[in-house]
Amino acid sequence: MKNEYARIFAVACAYYLLGTIGLLWAVPPGYATYVWAPAGIALGASYLWGGSVLPGVFLGSWLVNIWVPSAPGRELIFWSGILPAIGATMQAAVGAAMMRAWLSPGWFRYPTELLRCLLIAVGSSAINGTFGPTALHLAGLVPSDSLIASMQAWWVGDSIGAAVVAPLLVFLARGHEE
Repeated sequence: MKNEYARIFAVACAYYLLGTIGLLWAVPPGYATYVWAPAGIALGASYLWGGSVLPGVFLGSWLVNIWVPSAPGRELIFWSGILPAIGATMQAAVGAAMMRAWLSPGWFRYPTELLRCLLIAVGSSAINGTFGPTALHLAGLVPSDSLIASMQAWWVGDSIGAAVVAPLLVFLARGHEE
């Protein structure tokens, strides 16, 4: 039980820290970036440790989204941070479940399995690529004319982060075991 709380805390901290760093390179208006490493942390940790770390994904995402550095109207961001956090959590849960179902043990050693992992990362990233920008649009922070561009940027950033960081995290954590 104690180890479980440590994992939740570690995932939340890693998500928040990498997210804060990632937003330094955010695409205007400052809510999405083309490489979102926290998506890979969330996916890799959820695959490795299961659903028990999902509260850490939620907390880390929520903290990043309520403190977007360049955002006006902190009150709106405070409440609109919940929907992107739900999206990030669902994205990690769905992606990890797909990885467990569709990848064999030691999957990172086989090119076809690695390709399947990359497709899972890209596909599951569409979840928060929709949730995040929609939440900011509903809060009045992303105008209608840039909603699609924000969705694309968010999806691409999550896809690249998940496709690069999740396999690396899994390899570093389990590479010698499988």
